Amino acid sequence: MAEESFEERVIQAAIKTWDIIGDDCLVDEYGRPDESMTMKRDTVCEIVSDADYMQTHGGLSKEDMRSFYNDLTWEERRELMRKAFTYETYGW
Repeated sequence: MAEESFEERVIQAAIKTWDIIGDDCLVDEYGRPDESMTMKRDTVCEIVSDADYMQTHGGLSKEDMRSFYNDLTWEERRELMRKAFTYETYGW
């Protein structure tokens, strides 16, 4: 079995991260789950790729996180995240 590519690892980590933190993002002003809440794809991409969430929640290695931030341009990171999140909006 072939080793996963960097792109595949980032995409899997991004999806796993959203699965874990998405519930905390789709809440009302009191922190309660709000089923009417939706988020645009680019907002989800931004949140998921923020800080070290993909490492902490998605299992992405430190080396891959470093490559994601240091070796890719902003446009390349955005394109990669858009491969992970293909819908225009995300919600419950």
